[in-house]
Amino acid sequence: TRGAPHVGRDARPADRPLRGHRTWRQHIGGRSLNLVQFIETFQGAITDAVVEAYPPLYSAHNRDELGFDLRRLGRRPMGAQADAIRACALSLQRHRATNLVGEMGTGKTTIGTAAAALAGFERILVLCPPHLVRKWQREVKATVPSAGAVIVRSTSDLERVRHAGGWPLFV
Repeated sequence: TRGAPHVGRDARPADRPLRGHRTWRQHIGGRSLNLVQFIETFQGAITDAVVEAYPPLYSAHNRDELGFDLRRLGRRPMGAQADAIRACALSLQRHRATNLVGEMGTGKTTIGTAAAALAGFERILVLCPPHLVRKWQREVKATVPSAGAVIVRSTSDLERVRHAGGWPLFV
């Protein structure tokens, strides 16, 4: 069949369209399942397929083997932030890019700043809403005291970037 591989023995073949937006008939058994029921029914098979297709780079089991020294940071990460920092730093080293998603107040700026510095990046471009620029700059300097953090609002400001000090440099 075309498309994504089957997930579990009762999964819908990839070339068979969904029946409506909310339910579809299982290939075997003729029951109708909504999305929540489908996920609950095939949770194990879905998890196994995702982990096989996208093996994790980082786990709490290999945190000490990675060599990221969080003591270099100006602030101590709280709770799970340390693992998020290590995971993002590893992803940045392997892929040169990563996605960090979290709710407001989870410390995304701290995590991203620390991860970029620990991954060895020298220049980091940060895009953020205008009302958060000064807060972002303060957090960068608090997290990585040796870092430079330059705010660029126009192309003429880019000249300052060449002469900015600090390592790494966040723009």
